[in-house]
Amino acid sequence: MKHISHNFEFVVVGGGFAGMLAAVTSARAGVKTALIQDRPVLGGNASKEIRVTPVGADNCNFLYSRETGMIEEIYLKNLHDNPSFSYEGFDIVLNGIVKAEQNLTCFFNTIINEVEVDSTTNLIKCVKGYTSGSELWHTFSAPFFADCTGDATVGALAGAPFRMGVEAKSEFNESMCEDDVQPFCMGGSVQFHTIDTGSAKPFIKPEWIKLDLNHEDFNSTRPCTQDFFNNNGGYWWIEIGGNTDTVHETATIFEDAREIALATWDYLKNKSSLKEELVNYELDWVSPIAAKRESRRLEGDHILSMGDIVPPRHFDDAIAFGGWGFDHHPPKGFYDFEIGSYHTYHPSPYNVPLRSLYSRHIHNLFMAGRNISATHYALSSTRVMFTTAQLGEAVGAAASTCVKEKLNPRKLVEQKLFVKAQNELLVNDHYLHNWPISLIGDIAPQAKVNASSVLPSPDVTESVKTIVLEKDKMLLFPIVTDNIERVELYLNALENTTLEAQIFQGPESKSTFPTDMIWSGKVSINKGEKQWVNLPVSCKISRTGWHFLVVKANAQLSLNIGKATVGTNLYSLRPEDPIRPDPSSKWHTPNSAQNIAGDFENDAFCFKLHPAQQVYQPENAINEFSRPTNKPNIWSSKNTDFAQSEWIELTWDNVRAPKKIDLVFDSILSFHFLQKWGGYKKNVLPTVVKNYKLWAFDNKGNKTLIVEVLNNYQRLRKHTCDLKDIKTIRLEILATNGIKRAHVYAIRVFE
Repeated sequence: MKHISHNFEFVVVGGGFAGMLAAVTSARAGVKTALIQDRPVLGGNASKEIRVTPVGADNCNFLYSRETGMIEEIYLKNLHDNPSFSYEGFDIVLNGIVKAEQNLTCFFNTIINEVEVDSTTNLIKCVKGYTSGSELWHTFSAPFFADCTGDATVGALAGAPFRMGVEAKSEFNESMCEDDVQPFCMGGSVQFHTIDTGSAKPFIKPEWIKLDLNHEDFNSTRPCTQDFFNNNGGYWWIEIGGNTDTVHETATIFEDAREIALATWDYLKNKSSLKEELVNYELDWVSPIAAKRESRRLEGDHILSMGDIVPPRHFDDAIAFGGWGFDHHPPKGFYDFEIGSYHTYHPSPYNVPLRSLYSRHIHNLFMAGRNISATHYALSSTRVMFTTAQLGEAVGAAASTCVKEKLNPRKLVEQKLFVKAQNELLVNDHYLHNWPISLIGDIAPQAKVNASSVLPSPDVTESVKTIVLEKDKMLLFPIVTDNIERVELYLNALENTTLEAQIFQGPESKSTFPTDMIWSGKVSINKGEKQWVNLPVSCKISRTGWHFLVVKANAQLSLNIGKATVGTNLYSLRPEDPIRPDPSSKWHTPNSAQNIAGDFENDAFCFKLHPAQQVYQPENAINEFSRPTNKPNIWSSKNTDFAQSEWIELTWDNVRAPKKIDLVFDSILSFHFLQKWGGYKKNVLPTVVKNYKLWAFDNKGNKTLIVEVLNNYQRLRKHTCDLKDIKTIRLEILATNGIKRAHVYAIRVFE
């Protein structure tokens, strides 16, 4: 055996999204970082080994809530480099992200099995482990550590307090809890995938699979045949083991879950109503390990609970956000025939405090992932991978701040130095829900802003298709005036008929769901196609921001549908679902169907607002938000073919000396990325600016080209410069990746 000692400034154990983003974030901040992963691949449950589709806040019916920052960078790169979304391609993208960092060293197949703690100071001195297949033993020393193992292995070995199971209702007054502590967790899943081979292929169930499944073993909680062709397998409900020790019985849980997976395929292939359609299908992959949902949760200075999430609580030390619903899975999993899994959606996203991301007992230990300081039901929301990615990025920024300030994480909170970590995160397009952005050193808000042109209104006038109004439909749109005079809709009518409509305002919380009705009425429609119909709304606006037009079902009418502008979106009625109720709204956005079709842009009614709503002004590029909140918060040029470039410029009263310029483009934050088989038809989002130039004008009017960029596909672009005596910075946009407008969320200029 060979023993090697390593010294780092920050050691991250666990290479899922949480650990990977924690390590890359700290390395990019200049911190010498180690990432220790016990598997040969990155990505945890999203890796090519396990292949669980990541979800998060933006999958829960909130418009414009996609997780940005580094996870956005990763998924835009994956779309560009790997549009088929193959898991091998995704693995290459993840490896490329970590290998690009000079301050980051990765140790794969390395298992940590010992933690040395100074009992006087309660500080971890080092962690120890071995690399399988290499006869290497390692000692990793550092002033700060992060446990991103999922099972809280480092924390448990260090003696940090943790909890497992479901809390009693009396502890946090959580409505979903029982009166007594429930000693169970959520279990683990094994997914499988099949392919159409083009010729008949048998499946003979192995003799060692004793489980025999039939029609009565599947019900509405396990829609086996109904869901098959959405993903050719990959059922989330093939799960087991929550009523066992989810740490020490991992191997047994995997064996049991794999048996269910193979028995399910045997049922589908040889017994089900689909068996004739599946003659040519063959099993081509089964996960070699189970995807865990829950085990240990380390205790921090704050234990996140349901009451912090609904309604969302304000935390001064907010450092990440979430939005996935309370998604509880019963302990027996597949064999819980009566209870079933249920998912309760939230009315809005929420923030997570730094105090939930470090140990209350081990003073130099952070945690990110499904082992954070949270109750069982809070964890059921935070455990999903796009959220754990946010938690990891937050821990990386907090750790780099601790290294630079030479303070433990609790001191960051006590001395309010968490604002430095927040600033680092926000500079890198990390999102905190409903959090105004004011960045240290950003002089852009002090400038006057001008642009070549401005889109005058969110109106959608060009029809690309029609839909019959068989069910109620709803349109989101922004209002910034104190009244609405009228709304025009572009309709087709089979016969003379009547259209019934309503307008609702949005909530004070800025969520994208309707609350109070402010107008209702009926209008007569004459038979005919392609007619603009006036709704005589004529009402006062008491609260500007999101508003909603509901048109009631009428099969004699069809709506003309166009491509949405930022701040408009089509909603449909949510089907009743007793398993996964949604108390927030009966409406949902149909973006999942668009994902499957490979259509990145959202749909909207063809409509016109009177008076015109001027919501795309160039000043939006320097305001406090870089995504829609209760209005678009974006500069949009007029429609153009880019025969002449569009531009937006910042001008200061006095000369400035810019050193860095950051640009935030539009990457359709209402679009859901799915790590799905087959991928997408295009490898870039059409709204992202493709080709652009940055210019600087000095106090004499002389013009200097800072940078020219071609073939951009990322939302966030950073550029360094060394300029003096500058009066104006101009962003010249030469082309987008598809749309006929220039979209810019933010221009940030740092001295």
